[in-house]
Amino acid sequence: MLARIVLSILISLGFGFLTQPLQAQTVLDTVCAGARGVHYQVDNVQGSTFNWKIEGGEIANGNGTNQVFIDWGKDTGIFPIEVVQYNAQGCPGESVRAFVWIRGGIEVSINGPQTICEGDLISLKATGAKSFKWSTGYPGNEILIRPSVTKEYIVTGYSDKCGMDTASFVVEVNKKPHADILINPDDPKLNEWVRFANAGKSGNSGAQSQWSFNDGTSVDQGDDVNRRYTQSGNYKVRLIVIDPNGCADTAFAAFSIKADPQVFIPDAFSPNGDGLNDVFEPVTSDVNFVKLQIFNRWGEKVYSGENYYAKWDGSFGGQIVPEGVYVYTVEAIGVDGKLYTYNGTLTVIK
Repeated sequence: MLARIVLSILISLGFGFLTQPLQAQTVLDTVCAGARGVHYQVDNVQGSTFNWKIEGGEIANGNGTNQVFIDWGKDTGIFPIEVVQYNAQGCPGESVRAFVWIRGGIEVSINGPQTICEGDLISLKATGAKSFKWSTGYPGNEILIRPSVTKEYIVTGYSDKCGMDTASFVVEVNKKPHADILINPDDPKLNEWVRFANAGKSGNSGAQSQWSFNDGTSVDQGDDVNRRYTQSGNYKVRLIVIDPNGCADTAFAAFSIKADPQVFIPDAFSPNGDGLNDVFEPVTSDVNFVKLQIFNRWGEKVYSGENYYAKWDGSFGGQIVPEGVYVYTVEAIGVDGKLYTYNGTLTVIK
């Protein structure tokens, strides 16, 4: 007959603490709820097998041998460990029982956004323990990260009495759309059509483009926008591209609408009433004001007119002036606010 077996608890892995060998019917060990791989053993006898019965946990490894590794559950309380030794002939010895007190363990968890956009700065917070260490090496309970790809983050929490627990958290990263403003032409002029396009639209499947201009107007759709400016100056445009995941990218651009005042003055005309070249007038563009004056060879002013009336039909005192050379002065104020002055001669031909 086999001698009475006394459980001797040796804990090589887990959260319990080592005790002296105790007799049956005595609380033998204390572990934390959820502890895994806790080692228990009895003296080994050559040729023997051992039948273990565990309440409150499961044997992870070693059943049938003199030592087992137990994964304890989350339930708290006092639970029995029972083992029976069988000799080589299959005869059982006495059933020996000891007890384990499962106390409330720690349960670490991570809180934070599960889905983000590429480039977002986010916070992951760990709870459930006294101290923490992240897989990134950071020792605090909260980490700030800016992941560029989908990634798993792991944290281990520690307590004074109930060991440690590990939690993992996957942050899914959605790629951002791309906003890039193209302005054509790149040196737009007054009253010229200007095209604004999203040069980064390739790969922005299903994305919406929102254009805003610093004159207070906006366009909520379309990769291309066409506008015409009637005043020179410095302007700005903003493009926001938003994809179906809610990820967005923003681009800004500054540009100038340039005024290019031009004044063309012919050097001759023929006021003979044939309907061809009967009027002398300066041809202007990007000009807000123009004044024309004509003088004969003796310096006598024969004509003066402004804007619409800055054109001479060749008459003076109710009659067409004689052929010859006359002097003109043209003063023009461009849309840029500058004064442009031109002096020269013209020939009257009949």
